[in-house]
Amino acid sequence: MFPPVARRLAGLLSFVLGLLAATAAGAAPASRPPNIVVILGDDLGYGDPRCYNPASKIPTPNLDRLAAEGLRFTDAHSPAAVCTPTRYGTLTGRYSWRTRLQNMVLWTEYEEPLIEPTRETVARVLQRAGYRTAAIGKWHLGLNFAKPDGGFARGKTHHLNGRGGTRDVDFTQPVQGGPLALGFDTAFLLPGGNNLDPHLFIADDRAIGKPTVWREAAAPTQPGTSGLEVHEGWMAEGWRDEAIGPTLTAQAEAFIAASARAERPFFLYFASQAPHRNCTPPDFARGKSQAGVRGDMVWEFDWSVGRVLAKLE
Repeated sequence: MFPPVARRLAGLLSFVLGLLAATAAGAAPASRPPNIVVILGDDLGYGDPRCYNPASKIPTPNLDRLAAEGLRFTDAHSPAAVCTPTRYGTLTGRYSWRTRLQNMVLWTEYEEPLIEPTRETVARVLQRAGYRTAAIGKWHLGLNFAKPDGGFARGKTHHLNGRGGTRDVDFTQPVQGGPLALGFDTAFLLPGGNNLDPHLFIADDRAIGKPTVWREAAAPTQPGTSGLEVHEGWMAEGWRDEAIGPTLTAQAEAFIAASARAERPFFLYFASQAPHRNCTPPDFARGKSQAGVRGDMVWEFDWSVGRVLAKLE
């Protein structure tokens, strides 16, 4: 008998492998394990892609292609269909409510990581099987940011305890408790999302820059846009929300290209920030839908999927 955690991960991995087999453009040689790519949209609605809703006002040709060439699920159930729980369940195969987080999400990436360093993950299983593993995109599972005087910064608000909170963080120190501790060989992260501090990227376990620029919240610029379009918080100098999706997509493409030159199979966990607010699509995505800026963010996600598929091919 396998222990419960092994059965859970085996089931999740079987699902991933089955989905890959159903959507693969061509069969891999029997002697070589298949490459595995998991793409996660952020707050993507059931009725957003046209493969689920022909009346959708958002063109989604790449998602539609995946549905046409693979499997499309129409009966799904979740105890918490939001950011943090989805990521936890995807990587561990466990119910999200088995963590200390009993409802909703982490409200800042300065909270203690939800996945313990000893917890089994899909990445760790595949790493032991010889896979090259990467986590690219939105993390939102908690990280350990070092304090200048030792220990880790902690906070439970969108920005770390107010405008002065970032003084409690030493961004020159390695960030702990993230993907590298959980079976990933490499990572390129948006720590908490495009609406949560700190607004910067993390390469493996190092912050790129420091969040030294404060921005105020901005109200929606289009009628019908729910909530804030831009949240307040601390940003790295030169930060632009519009560049998040293209940057993450380029990193995913680079990992695939590098892995193609290696002898090992690869596992890519690509967690897009789109279409979650802030609703700030890049210029080339503006007006691509008939559903406002959020619809344009869905189009951006579909664009990212298309870029990943093209690089795989």
